[in-house]
Amino acid sequence: LSTTLLNLSTHFTSYLRPQLTPIPSTLLSLPSHLTSPHTPPSPIIPLMTSHPRPLSAALRALGMNARPITWPTVPKGRDRVRVCLHAGNTREDVERLACAAVRWAQEMMAQDLREEEAQVRVHEQEQEPKMKIPRRGGAHAEQGFVASKL
Repeated sequence: LSTTLLNLSTHFTSYLRPQLTPIPSTLLSLPSHLTSPHTPPSPIIPLMTSHPRPLSAALRALGMNARPITWPTVPKGRDRVRVCLHAGNTREDVERLACAAVRWAQEMMAQDLREEEAQVRVHEQEQEPKMKIPRRGGAHAEQGFVASKL
Protein backbone atom coordinates (compact mmCIF):
# COMPACT_ATOMS: atom_id res chain seq x y z
CA LEU A 1 0.00 0.00 0.00
CA SER A 2 2.73 2.46 0.87
CA THR A 3 4.46 1.90 -2.48
CA THR A 4 1.16 2.46 -4.30
CA LEU A 5 0.56 5.66 -2.35
CA LEU A 6 4.05 7.02 -3.02
CA ASN A 7 3.68 6.16 -6.71
CA LEU A 8 0.39 8.08 -6.79
CA SER A 9 2.05 11.06 -5.16
CA THR A 10 4.87 11.02 -7.70
CA HIS A 11 2.36 10.68 -10.52
CA PHE A 12 0.31 13.61 -9.20
CA THR A 13 3.24 16.03 -9.01
CA SER A 14 4.67 14.84 -12.33
CA TYR A 15 1.29 15.20 -14.01
CA LEU A 16 0.58 18.62 -12.49
CA ARG A 17 4.01 20.23 -12.88
CA PRO A 18 3.92 20.87 -16.67
CA GLN A 19 0.32 22.10 -16.53
CA LEU A 20 1.35 24.85 -14.10
CA THR A 21 3.76 26.49 -16.55
CA PRO A 22 1.32 29.10 -17.97
CA ILE A 23 -0.21 29.86 -14.56
CA PRO A 24 1.20 32.63 -12.33
CA SER A 25 2.92 31.02 -9.34
CA THR A 26 1.00 33.25 -6.92
CA LEU A 27 -2.25 31.80 -8.22
CA LEU A 28 -1.29 28.12 -8.22
CA SER A 29 2.05 26.36 -7.83
CA LEU A 30 3.85 23.53 -6.16
CA PRO A 31 6.22 24.50 -3.37
CA SER A 32 9.86 24.81 -4.41
CA HIS A 33 10.83 21.51 -2.79
CA LEU A 34 8.34 19.71 -5.09
CA THR A 35 9.32 21.38 -8.35
CA SER A 36 12.10 18.86 -8.97
CA PRO A 37 11.14 15.42 -10.28
CA HIS A 38 13.81 13.96 -7.96
CA THR A 39 12.04 14.98 -4.73
CA PRO A 40 10.97 12.04 -2.54
CA PRO A 41 7.18 11.66 -2.75
CA SER A 42 4.72 12.39 0.03
CA PRO A 43 0.97 11.70 0.14
CA ILE A 44 0.40 15.16 1.65
CA ILE A 45 0.92 17.74 -1.08
CA PRO A 46 0.56 21.49 -0.63
CA LEU A 47 -0.80 23.51 -3.53
CA MET A 48 0.48 27.04 -3.04
CA THR A 49 -2.10 29.74 -3.81
CA SER A 50 -3.03 33.26 -2.82
CA HIS A 51 -6.68 32.11 -2.86
CA PRO A 52 -6.80 28.99 -0.65
CA ARG A 53 -10.45 29.13 0.34
CA PRO A 54 -11.89 29.42 -3.20
CA LEU A 55 -9.56 26.69 -4.52
CA SER A 56 -10.43 24.41 -1.62
CA ALA A 57 -14.14 25.04 -2.12
CA ALA A 58 -13.89 24.26 -5.84
CA LEU A 59 -12.04 21.00 -5.21
CA ARG A 60 -14.26 19.95 -2.32
CA ALA A 61 -17.35 20.62 -4.46
CA LEU A 62 -15.97 17.91 -6.74
CA GLY A 63 -15.63 15.53 -3.79
CA MET A 64 -11.87 15.96 -3.35
CA ASN A 65 -10.12 16.13 0.01
CA ALA A 66 -8.50 19.58 -0.11
CA ARG A 67 -8.28 21.88 2.92
CA PRO A 68 -7.26 25.56 3.01
CA ILE A 69 -4.25 26.26 5.21
CA THR A 70 -3.86 29.94 6.06
CA TRP A 71 -2.32 32.27 8.62
CA PRO A 72 -1.70 31.72 11.56
CA THR A 73 -1.05 28.06 10.72
CA VAL A 74 1.39 29.15 8.01
CA PRO A 75 3.16 32.51 7.63
CA LYS A 76 1.25 35.29 5.87
CA GLY A 77 1.71 35.06 2.14
CA ARG A 78 2.39 31.30 2.23
CA ASP A 79 -1.24 30.17 2.01
CA ARG A 80 -1.94 26.80 0.48
CA VAL A 81 -4.42 24.02 -0.01
CA ARG A 82 -3.42 20.72 1.51
CA VAL A 83 -4.16 17.72 -0.67
CA CYS A 84 -4.11 14.35 1.06
CA LEU A 85 -3.85 11.32 -1.18
CA HIS A 86 -4.78 7.90 0.15
CA ALA A 87 -4.23 4.34 -1.01
CA GLY A 88 -7.78 4.14 -2.33
CA ASN A 89 -7.06 6.82 -4.95
CA THR A 90 -6.40 5.80 -8.52
CA ARG A 91 -4.18 7.42 -11.13
CA GLU A 92 -7.36 8.75 -12.72
CA ASP A 93 -8.38 10.31 -9.38
CA VAL A 94 -5.12 12.23 -9.02
CA GLU A 95 -5.22 13.31 -12.67
CA ARG A 96 -8.78 14.57 -12.13
CA LEU A 97 -7.56 16.46 -9.06
CA ALA A 98 -4.69 18.05 -11.00
CA CYS A 99 -6.99 18.98 -13.90
CA ALA A 100 -9.56 20.48 -11.51
CA ALA A 101 -6.93 22.66 -9.80
CA VAL A 102 -5.59 23.86 -13.16
CA ARG A 103 -9.11 24.50 -14.49
CA TRP A 104 -9.86 26.56 -11.37
CA ALA A 105 -6.69 28.63 -11.94
CA GLN A 106 -7.59 29.17 -15.60
CA GLU A 107 -11.07 30.32 -14.59
CA MET A 108 -9.56 32.74 -12.08
CA MET A 109 -7.21 34.10 -14.75
CA ALA A 110 -10.12 34.53 -17.19
CA GLN A 111 -12.15 36.32 -14.53
CA ASP A 112 -9.24 38.66 -13.78
CA LEU A 113 -8.87 39.38 -17.50
CA ARG A 114 -12.57 40.20 -17.85
CA GLU A 115 -12.37 42.56 -14.86
CA GLU A 116 -9.29 44.29 -16.29
CA GLU A 117 -10.98 44.71 -19.68
CA ALA A 118 -14.05 46.20 -17.99
CA GLN A 119 -11.84 48.66 -16.10
CA VAL A 120 -10.10 49.66 -19.33
CA ARG A 121 -13.46 50.29 -21.02
CA VAL A 122 -14.61 52.45 -18.11
CA HIS A 123 -11.33 54.38 -18.20
CA GLU A 124 -11.60 54.88 -21.98
CA GLN A 125 -15.16 56.15 -21.61
CA GLU A 126 -14.03 58.61 -18.94
CA GLN A 127 -11.29 59.89 -21.28
CA GLU A 128 -13.59 60.47 -24.28
CA PRO A 129 -14.26 64.17 -24.89
CA LYS A 130 -17.73 65.09 -23.80
CA MET A 131 -19.82 66.82 -26.41
CA LYS A 132 -21.71 69.88 -25.26
CA ILE A 133 -25.28 69.88 -26.34
CA PRO A 134 -26.59 73.43 -26.68
CA ARG A 135 -29.57 74.20 -24.56
CA ARG A 136 -32.70 75.63 -25.94
CA GLY A 137 -32.66 79.37 -26.05
CA GLY A 138 -29.02 79.79 -27.12
CA ALA A 139 -25.96 80.89 -25.18
CA HIS A 140 -27.64 83.86 -23.51
CA ALA A 141 -30.38 81.70 -22.07
CA GLU A 142 -27.76 79.71 -20.18
CA GLN A 143 -26.54 82.92 -18.54
CA GLY A 144 -29.98 84.00 -17.50
CA PHE A 145 -30.54 86.66 -20.19
CA VAL A 146 -33.87 86.91 -21.85
CA ALA A 147 -34.10 88.18 -25.38
CA SER A 148 -36.64 90.98 -25.72
CA LYS A 149 -38.07 92.91 -28.61
CA LEU A 150 -37.24 96.57 -28.76
